[in-house]
Formats: sequence, C-alpha cells, structure tokens
Amino acid sequence: IPRRLSRSWFLGKCQGHPRDHYDLLEELGRGTFGIVHRVRPSSGGQDLVCKVIDKEYACGSKVTDEQIKEFEDEIRLLQ
Repeated sequence: IPRRLSRSWFLGKCQGHPRDHYDLLEELGRGTFGIVHRVRPSSGGQDLVCKVIDKEYACGSKVTDEQIKEFEDEIRLLQ
C-alpha cells in the first residue's frame, strides 16, 4: 500500500488561494502536483515564484510512492 501525503503537510502555510496574497503574473509550468507561477506580493515588492499544489490530488489515493518521494524531495529543496 503506497504512503499518502497528509493534509497536515499543508497546515500553517498561507491560508486561502495564492490570489489572496499575490498577483499571479504568468504561468511558468505545470507538474504532477500543481502549477508554477511568477507572482508579485499584493503588498508590493519583487517578483517571486510560487507553486500552487493541488492538495486534493496530492492527498488522494492515486498518488504513487515514487510521486510522494519526488514531492518530499521538492519540499526539502525549497525550504
């Protein structure tokens, strides 16, 4: 039985949709778990990159162990 991601991985992060916090400027790419955007904080400042994760998919039953490992590796890299 494959491991599953837990919704607790996402708790404590920004609440709501990224549009609540950032101006979405352009889509840079798509991956297994979400979409990468170039964004600018609504309060102003320099452009950033934001990956919007599809939490329903990421925590769903169709996710493989290999996908979960890739996701965990990506989180570690970005922290």
